[in-house]
Amino acid sequence: MYPCAQCNVAWDLNRRYDLAERKYRELLAQGATCGGVHARLAYCLLQRGRSQEALSTAREGVRLDPHRDYCHWALSSVLMEQGSLREAEESALEAVRLAPHNAFNHAHLAQVYGRRQKWDASLKAAEQGLAINPVHIDSARLRAYALAYLGRTPLAIKDMEAAMAADPGCAAGHAMLGWLYLTNREPGKAQETLTESLRLDPTDAWARAHLDRAKWDIHSARVAAQESASRHRRVSFWRLLPLVLAAWMLVRICFGTDAGW
Repeated sequence: MYPCAQCNVAWDLNRRYDLAERKYRELLAQGATCGGVHARLAYCLLQRGRSQEALSTAREGVRLDPHRDYCHWALSSVLMEQGSLREAEESALEAVRLAPHNAFNHAHLAQVYGRRQKWDASLKAAEQGLAINPVHIDSARLRAYALAYLGRTPLAIKDMEAAMAADPGCAAGHAMLGWLYLTNREPGKAQETLTESLRLDPTDAWARAHLDRAKWDIHSARVAAQESASRHRRVSFWRLLPLVLAAWMLVRICFGTDAGW
């Protein structure tokens, strides 16, 4: 079996999944029988939009290494993106069972529960991740996400602001905080936070979509304010008009028609 260090090529290559795929295939061509290699390759294929190939590769990883939690995580990730959420949950639970002290596994389970809109379960799983590692940013993000959907957005914002103060370099954390600001109708803060997220990770389409929404909300609020001011001016004019006419009539009565009006 190949050591786990050789299963981390994609991260060593800074998420260049095309290059990582090539490296994993080289390892397999050299006779690697490590399920972790298949799991990492499956993740690369998923990121490159080849989900069917990713699924068969992830299943092979589980077959080769059924006792490795990462293999079940990879299979769960592929299933989740394909919309097979019940099976994704089963694989995520197996990853947690195999490595219950890994905060990352609890965070992933929270994500799957969120996709299934099981928000109480998602919150519980994320909090279990934070109990293992209080500064685990993925668990913090997913806890905040669940809190927002449970109607507790102010608490979610407070917690994410604290998390980002501890880890200001996390693009995904900034993206989540920006989304929370949007949910709380604070588009100005959302724009600032999402801009920082995209500075850190320009490839994040989710953050970019919500930044566009924040800009639109700011523009809409500005237009609404301008229309309100214009409407107020029009209302003020029509309210004053009777007084102006009454004054004009009074002058005519008092001074006659040659008062210069």
